[in-house]
Amino acid sequence: MNVLMLRFDAPLMSFGAVVVDQKNPIWRFPGAAMLTGLIANAMGWDHRDTDCLQSLQERVRFAARWDSEPEPLTEYQTVDLGQPSMVHTGWTTRGKREDRKGGSAATGTHQRWRDHWANGVVTVALALDGEGTPSLDDLETALTRPARPLFLGRKPCLPALFS
Repeated sequence: MNVLMLRFDAPLMSFGAVVVDQKNPIWRFPGAAMLTGLIANAMGWDHRDTDCLQSLQERVRFAARWDSEPEPLTEYQTVDLGQPSMVHTGWTTRGKREDRKGGSAATGTHQRWRDHWANGVVTVALALDGEGTPSLDDLETALTRPARPLFLGRKPCLPALFS
């Protein structure tokens, strides 16, 4: 079995677990969905490419270990959506305005806690089951020259070193 060895080295990593209310916990190791998203981003795929994503996730096999033990870190975020400057302001994605639709999440002060791993290094051995595209060589090419910037879990978790 051919294996692609990945080394994740970053100030912050986030291997998202099940979100409950405003708490965003993390798992100890990356999961298949996170690795699929990382690869898909490197290949330039979009979240709407559901057939490609599902096919890739079904083929992904991996093992992970911590080479440098991380420290847990919790980020606290808050925003007061009731401020006059926030009432009619929409979040922007790809240059398109996205206004809040109303309801209890449209105004008021919102808080959330996001967990991260800080200052760790993870090695991931990644393989693909079966035949098909993409191949392991395709993944290596995409991860070496990604179509878009890569992140390790959440978007602010940029790799310091990716090899």
